[in-house]
Formats: sequence, structure tokens, C-alpha cells
Amino acid sequence: MDNISSLRDFYIADELIRIKKLTRYELVQELIEFKTAEIESLDEDVLLNGYGKGN
Repeated sequence: MDNISSLRDFYIADELIRIKKLTRYELVQELIEFKTAEIESLDEDVLLNGYGKGN
């Protein structure tokens, strides 16, 4: 299990390095894609009960 944890830490560190190299435009695009995928995966009850109230 320690190997899996180390591998996960490596991927996280690698992703942080990649993100730090992105331009502002690229960051915004990734955030839009991430939030869109999150919303598309929500279950109907969450949507009907007001996902994102206060935004």
C-alpha cells in the first residue's frame, strides 16, 4: 500500500508542476472543463435542490 500512496503523491506533485506552468487562459479553460464535468455528473436530486445556490 505504501507504493500506491507514493505513486499517488508523485502524480499529485507532477500535476502541481504542470498547473504552475499553465497560462491564465489555460487555467480558466481547465477550470471550466472541470466544473462542467462536475455539474454534468450530478444526480437529478442535487440539481433540483439548487446546486450552486449563492453563486
